Amino acid sequence: MNVNVIKISRSVVFLVLLFIGGWCFLMRVCGAEYGSEFTMKIQVVDDAGKPVQNASVRTGLKDEGTGRMKRKWTDAEGVALVAFRRVDSAKTNAYKEGYYSSGVTFIPWLSPDFDPSEPLVVKIKRKKNPIAMYAKNMSFGVTPGIKIPGGVGEKIGFDLQVGDWVKPYGEGVISDFIFEKEGGFREVLGNDFSQKITITFSNEKDGLIPFEGPLPIHEAPKLRSDYEAPEEGYLSKWVQTTSRKSGEGFKTTRKHERNFYFRVRTKVDERGGFVSASYGKIYGDFMSFVYYLNPTPNDRNIEFDPNENLFRITGNDVTLP
Repeated sequence: MNVNVIKISRSVVFLVLLFIGGWCFLMRVCGAEYGSEFTMKIQVVDDAGKPVQNASVRTGLKDEGTGRMKRKWTDAEGVALVAFRRVDSAKTNAYKEGYYSSGVTFIPWLSPDFDPSEPLVVKIKRKKNPIAMYAKNMSFGVTPGIKIPGGVGEKIGFDLQVGDWVKPYGEGVISDFIFEKEGGFREVLGNDFSQKITITFSNEKDGLIPFEGPLPIHEAPKLRSDYEAPEEGYLSKWVQTTSRKSGEGFKTTRKHERNFYFRVRTKVDERGGFVSASYGKIYGDFMSFVYYLNPTPNDRNIEFDPNENLFRITGNDVTLP
């Protein structure tokens, strides 16, 4: 028999076995109910875990096309019943006046442990006391190519209330954040590079507290932070490293889901006791993020009203609270 025919026959057999194996996997995961209809419980709760009645639950199914949504309303237990098929992938969002919308994306047939009798919980946070803040989108870019002015090893301040680098690199006056970059491209090694960014502060007790939250692609709640910045626990320095080396690939300590609380402009008395400070938050990691600064000293409220941006930005307003 021709050798090429034998090779083709083996390839066909391999593909057939692969197809059968994949089908068996789906049947094992989903069983005979694969593609069948079922009713899903969507439970909407608030930030305290209490059921939210009369919330609008909107669900879009992948196979029904963009813009086609199923809408249900929650009962006294915060539950809405929505019909699905196990082959569907779905995005579910919950809305109610006086709350921040939120949602989840899920694929019920991917998990062998999926149980439609268990409610899928969607948390929507209450609107409590949104305030005017200085809010600005600072998309400096991601390493390599960080747009921090000055030379390597130079400490450059950024004024959060002015929204600019301190002089001579901008119109800022107070160094709320101090950035220092080290490293960069090394042409001898081609595209290999190693870079470090260090963020420090001007005052004792200034600092950052990192916290993680879901990304927008995962239907993160609009209010990702707590309502107030923490009172204590701030780190006086934050270091971020990024590198790429032959044989090792790209490495970074940066996390897309990382956010921060911050405290700046802290004043202490002669004994080092706390007197006053300004608080805020950051959505995103350095060096591409959105920051929010509360203009009132000692007020830890960081629930932003997007209609009250003190920068009066036009055309590209910050829309997340």
